Amino acid sequence: MNLPRRIIQKQHESESYAILVYKLRNLGIFRNLTENDYGIDFEIEVVKDGKLTGKYVKAQVKSAEGVTIRKKDNIPTVSGIKQSTLWYWTQLSFSTNVLVFLVDIKSEAIYLTKPVFWQAARLIDGNNKTKTIEFLPVKDYHAEVANALAWAYALAPTIRDQMYFHIEAIRHLEEFIEMHLGAFWHDVQMDIQEPFIFEHFLTLSQKLLYFRQTVDKFSEEDRRNPYSIHHWKKKSEYYELSNYICQTPLNIIMPDFLDELRSLRERIIKSAYYWIHKDLPYFKLVYIHKIPNDLEHEQLAKSLDQFGVDKSGMEKEFSEFMEKFIEAQKAKS
Repeated sequence: MNLPRRIIQKQHESESYAILVYKLRNLGIFRNLTENDYGIDFEIEVVKDGKLTGKYVKAQVKSAEGVTIRKKDNIPTVSGIKQSTLWYWTQLSFSTNVLVFLVDIKSEAIYLTKPVFWQAARLIDGNNKTKTIEFLPVKDYHAEVANALAWAYALAPTIRDQMYFHIEAIRHLEEFIEMHLGAFWHDVQMDIQEPFIFEHFLTLSQKLLYFRQTVDKFSEEDRRNPYSIHHWKKKSEYYELSNYICQTPLNIIMPDFLDELRSLRERIIKSAYYWIHKDLPYFKLVYIHKIPNDLEHEQLAKSLDQFGVDKSGMEKEFSEFMEKFIEAQKAKS
């Protein structure tokens, strides 16, 4: 009899879905979206203590009969990703984080990306060539690791959130630097000037440093509430925010805070094609604000110049960048 044959690709897809759902079954509820596959296969809502959380990720599942591992850095990769898929992932990422899972059909190992937005945005360049995406480096990936990471990414700020907190950080960076300098230059027993600025700094830091291990740098006593202004007030004899009390969180948080702003600026410039087409004002705001590298007080004080006379130089640099970008796009067309 001439019966229909099962396409190998469809077989691998079915097997990869079954492996993923079974091995991550304790993560939460898997809502199948494969019937309308436009770059997303599942919506996964995480469950805590048997209760729905309302927190979820979108998931694309890739399968391979033997995963390709890049030798130089032990990173699994998958090629053939269309530009339209990359754009779709970035668009979804404004509302919910998108993860890409890679299932090895042979070993049943599961690999995954970080929230894929930044990788997708960097790969978008306007041509019709497909791209290769990277997964987290190979380790002993057990289902427990994939579960823990997927859970953390479901709770992580979305790109819309990151943009908001990033813009706020840039707009208030001068105030934060001045606050930091004042806390170390003024009498340590004096109350910190404008404590609401310190509170705003803590709030933004908590969101922007989500993926960093900043909390682990605090003492066991401070680790539970390092971003709470009330925690630091309670450590004061009179429930006041003295410069001395604020020095501890500033010493620990400020280096990571500035480093994260530098990292975001670098990621956005590397994703120039995407941001120029998606949100040019945001791209310009980030471009013209260089972030201080040195926390030495004299150097940090000098960095305040960028908010005055030095900004005109960055405006010129931005204009030159845009001219080169437009010329490069014309040359491609």
